[in-house]
Amino acid sequence: MEVAGVVIVVGPRVTTCKVGDDVAYAGYPVSAYAEEIHPADKAVPFPPSIDPIVAAFVLFKGLSAELFSSLLL
Repeated sequence: MEVAGVVIVVGPRVTTCKVGDDVAYAGYPVSAYAEEIHPADKAVPFPPSIDPIVAAFVLFKGLSAELFSSLLL
C-alpha cells in the first residue's frame, strides 16, 4: 500500500509534480507493485536526500497513525 519512485510522465493537467521528481504514495488504490501511480494528486514529492524506502514508509505510518487515532476517539 505504499510506493516511491520517479515521475517519468505526467498528464496534461498535472501541476503537482513534474518529470524527474521523486514521489511517494500510500493508500488506495493499491499500486505498490505497479509501474505507475494513478492519482497524481496523491503523489507526494520528496527531496532526493531522502531514501525512497523511508519516504514511502513515513507516508504509510502516517496512515496507520490516523487510523488508530480515529479508533481511540
